[in-house]
Order: sequence, then C-alpha cells, then structure tokens
Amino acid sequence: MERWSFAGHSTGGMLALVYVTSFPNTLSKLMVGGATATKKYMEHEGSMYSPSSSLNKRLKEIFSILKSPDTTIEERRSANREWTDMSLYNIEKKAEYFQRPSSGKVVHRRLDYFSFNDLLILIYKKNYQKLEFPPLFIVDDMMHNAL
Repeated sequence: MERWSFAGHSTGGMLALVYVTSFPNTLSKLMVGGATATKKYMEHEGSMYSPSSSLNKRLKEIFSILKSPDTTIEERRSANREWTDMSLYNIEKKAEYFQRPSSGKVVHRRLDYFSFNDLLILIYKKNYQKLEFPPLFIVDDMMHNAL
C-alpha cells in the first residue's frame, strides 16, 4: 500500500511506533494509545517497569513465574491476575474496567522483543515530526513527563 492509516493501543501502540519509525512517509493517519514511547518511560520512578519502583522486584518475579515451564496453570493465572491488579490505575474499578470482553493476554515474547530490542532504538520524535499530518498520541501524565 502506498498510503495507509494505523491505530494501536498497548502492544499495538508499540507496533505503531515501529511503523512511524520505519515507514513515516506511507502513513496518512496515526493514533497511538497506552504505548511505551521511550526508554525514559521504563526508567521513570512512577513506572512499575523501572528498577527504582517498589513494584519492580515483584513484577520480575511474576514474569519469571509466567515464563517458567515448571509453573502450574493455576500459578500462571494467579500471577497474571496480580500483574493485572498492579497495572490498574484504580483497583476499585476493576469490575468496571473488565465489563467488555477482551482476551487480556499479553504476548510475552513480543513484549520482551520490543522492550529489549526495538524500544532501545526507537527515536520516534524525529520521525513523527516528519509526518504530513498531526498524529494523535494518547498518554497519561507519567508517560508525558517521561518523554
């Protein structure tokens, strides 16, 4: 395709950043939400992915549980629930957040690849400034401050 539009959220938002970095001249519209835009975000003390976060040690333990071939399905389910709870902005609204159907699955291999490979080389600011249209980035305060 010569021209196309893309919208992505979460892992799809990360993919959108790869597209804007790799093919900025082919996009006609771009919407990115809930994506890690820079390595600074992962280093921000407010992010559970940052080593300076009080949640980071437990998050790494959860990832180990999820990746281990020795864990039971119930241990994985429990770890996934805990990770989800850690990720929620307002845990009291959990039932409301999950009223709509969703797979809720994170593809760890893809997330790891992005986090430890693509994320390290993405310099999207230079690329999105070259776009012929204004892209829409939906970010929270913590991510905005880390950009």
